[in-house]
Amino acid sequence: MNPDIAKIVDGENMPSPPTIAAKLLDLVNQPDARIADITKVISADPKLSAKLIDYCNSPIVASARTVGSLQQAIPLLGMRTLRLLSLSFSVMDTQGNDGFPYQEFWRRSLATAIAAKLIAKQAEQNADESFLLGLVFNIGAMGIGNAYSSELIKRFEFEELLDKLNTTVEREICGANRYEVGACLLEKWHFPNPMIQALETYNPDEPDKSSRLFFVSQQVGKLLLSSDPADREIFGVRKS
Repeated sequence: MNPDIAKIVDGENMPSPPTIAAKLLDLVNQPDARIADITKVISADPKLSAKLIDYCNSPIVASARTVGSLQQAIPLLGMRTLRLLSLSFSVMDTQGNDGFPYQEFWRRSLATAIAAKLIAKQAEQNADESFLLGLVFNIGAMGIGNAYSSELIKRFEFEELLDKLNTTVEREICGANRYEVGACLLEKWHFPNPMIQALETYNPDEPDKSSRLFFVSQQVGKLLLSSDPADREIFGVRKS
């Protein structure tokens, strides 16, 4: 591992996913994991259970009936989707020390994840895996922001940090960009190998066919959060 990246990933202040996420990561990598095992882990976290129920009742699922309990949500989602979504919502509780806008970061990441899921459906790709990967696609920015928060605050106002932080600035600060750092973070957290490789090989300047979905998802995610999207942003998405 690049020493600069190791400093970020293994830093004492680097946040780790919550305990529930760690348990779910372990189960995701066990092909013989039973739905009862997943349910037991999720049931220990009422907040996570509520998020799954809300998701089942959202327009993105478009269920024919209202879901009111985890027991009703499980058969609707299915085993694989349940694992991936539970992991996604749990990972969103990952936060570190003050100095980085974690709440706004996860809000933007969620918008990218929703866009990735919708686009993947249209492209007949795995929508739930795309949702999870979209959610953590920029996780390296959080790692860099956590490790170099004092330096970033000297450069940028707190409110504009996420808008100004880009791969050029990241490389100036720590010798690596968010995707290189993100791949190492996902490896440390035992994410599935295909997701790690997706970040390892991602080139934001020249996205290839396999990564274009996430390039476009980030642009669409910005539009989802914009109350008055600029014409150039819309043009950028259409052009993609």
